[in-house]
Amino acid sequence: MVHARLDLKNGVIKSGAKLTGLRTEDGHEYDADVFIDATYEGDLMAKAGVSYTLGREANAQYGEQLNGIQPNTRRATSFLRELILS
Repeated sequence: MVHARLDLKNGVIKSGAKLTGLRTEDGHEYDADVFIDATYEGDLMAKAGVSYTLGREANAQYGEQLNGIQPNTRRATSFLRELILS
């Protein structure tokens, strides 16, 4: 869905706690099993009551060591080399 805006008053369609559809300001409805909110503001997530994190979560939250590493940069290469050799 592009070039359409979520109806902020009645745009979230749920069955219990599950998001099952959305309605746009122009009245179109979209049903799906999975929704990806790729908006800048996260309107769909917020209106659907989905929990989310602003910014980046701590590495320890999911036991990650390489999250956020950009390959092919000098800093990343040095970090990865140290990680592999340790």
